[in-house]
Formats: sequence, structure tokens, C-alpha cells
Amino acid sequence: MSLGRIVDAAIELADEHGGEALTLRAVAQRLGSSTATLYRHLDGRAALIGLVVDRVLGEALVDETALAALSWEDACRRLAVAMFEALSRHRRSVSLMTEQTPVGPNMMALRELSVSTLLHHGFPPETAARFSVILTRYVLGFAMQVRDDKPASGSVMTSEVPDADRYPGIVAVASYWPTPLEDEFRYGLDLLILGLPRHP
Repeated sequence: MSLGRIVDAAIELADEHGGEALTLRAVAQRLGSSTATLYRHLDGRAALIGLVVDRVLGEALVDETALAALSWEDACRRLAVAMFEALSRHRRSVSLMTEQTPVGPNMMALRELSVSTLLHHGFPPETAARFSVILTRYVLGFAMQVRDDKPASGSVMTSEVPDADRYPGIVAVASYWPTPLEDEFRYGLDLLILGLPRHP
């Protein structure tokens, strides 16, 4: 049995039942095999999670040549949106990214694209390093809020209109809620990019 087939089965399992359901035993059962067979390829669950997360992140890779032709703002947007869309496709598996820091080859490739883009456009190394991490955490935070069972919305409102005397600010902006999560993601992404200083 190939390692690739094991990772395929693990991703299917996590996508269907959530990251918490991902165990070597569950993957072995799905493959009609035994955990002993999986241990020939893996040291344990942590190793499997690392491979699953990196495979998912591989779906976010953007062509380096196409990225280089963009402004740094558009390049950062392209990277962030690609990562958000990849994680959203595997929304029930996203929790796995919180169990360990991704360090696989695809994650390293994404970091390299992000950092190199900023360095190429004249940003200092410290700014490039910090913003690359912030951008990843921002994307992950939004991706973890995407749900299967209802429209993606970041609304803080309920169906009941709050008391205007007690919550005048909320009532004043209530017509702008609910906002689709994807719209909030892109709006916040623009704010992050616009606020990035050229110099530390």
C-alpha cells in the first residue's frame, strides 16, 4: 500500500467526519487494512496529520511566474485567496492545522512565495517575515469559520432587533449585517494589505 493512498483515505475521512475523527485505526479500516500496515509508513497520528495538512495546502500553490507579474498587493491577495479556497474545500479538516505547525514542503513553498514576493518589492526582511505569518493566521482564522450546514456569515445579529436605547451603535449599523463570510474575508484582507508599512 502506498503512502499516497493512505493520505488520500485520511483526507476523505477528515473531510467527511472532521479532523477529530482522523486516527490511524479509522484510516486502516477505510482501506480494509490494519494499523500495522500504516505504521510501516508513519510514526503515528502526528505524522499523518502533517501529511494531510501539507497535501491540502498544496492545493493553494500559485504559479510563481504568474505571481511575479503582479503587484505585491495583488500577489498577496492571490496567495491569501488561494489558501482560503483550498482550506474551505476541506473545511472539516481545517482543525488539523491547529494541532501542529505546518512545516511540510507545500507549506514551505507557500511561505517562500509570500516572503519572496515582499522581498522582491523592497520590503525589509522583518516586515516580510511578520506579514507572511500574519497573513497565514488571518486566512486560517476565517477558514475555520466556514461551515457546511449554513450560509457562511459573520453576523453578530440575531433575528431579534436589539433595544435601540441600550445598543444604539448596533442598531445604527444593523442594515449592513449579516455579511457573507467570504465578503468579510476579502474586506479584511484589503485592510491588512493597505496597512502594511514599507519600513518597520
